[in-house]
Amino acid sequence: MGISEATEVARSEIQKQFNITDVIIKSSVLKNGMWYINTFFILNNEKEYYNIIINDTTNIIEGMRETKFNTRNTGSAQTFMLVALIFAVITVVVYAIISAITVPSAVAFTTVSASPPINPFAIVLVLVFLALLIVNVYILIIIIKIRRFIDNGDYKSAYYADSVLFGVLALLIGGIITGLMLLLARGELENAASN
Repeated sequence: MGISEATEVARSEIQKQFNITDVIIKSSVLKNGMWYINTFFILNNEKEYYNIIINDTTNIIEGMRETKFNTRNTGSAQTFMLVALIFAVITVVVYAIISAITVPSAVAFTTVSASPPINPFAIVLVLVFLALLIVNVYILIIIIKIRRFIDNGDYKSAYYADSVLFGVLALLIGGIITGLMLLLARGELENAASN
């Protein structure tokens, strides 16, 4: 079962049980063969939040419980993630510009030099900057994903997505500020997820 089928099973169960039409899926995670889907809907002018657990192989709902929207204090995690996002975007733009400059320069340099016909240093330089660009785009995507988890109140998923290894990778490759903000946000998310 894919994510679309799991969310549709959760949506149809909520619609059937409460006789409503609009159900919003807040988040969905597949862990140990079970889909954990957080939903939100309005019933009698009240906001309702339900967590639905669906078996991935049988499509059977294993559990359904009402939850309260998590309004825990995340401390400065949202601010840390915003700063990390801004610096990650800047880093991606810088690496994209550097890559755009080094590719034509390397091609021109290898065609001008007569011996050897292909300059290995120029090619290695291009490959290094392209690899750094790809890694930084990945870091940016994960930061956006973590921010989305925080915005949805899913602090546990945000905490697991913001691993120490990821923070160190961002620190070494994505820039000191980006990595530092990710590691600081992890501490705040740990407190919010454990409450």
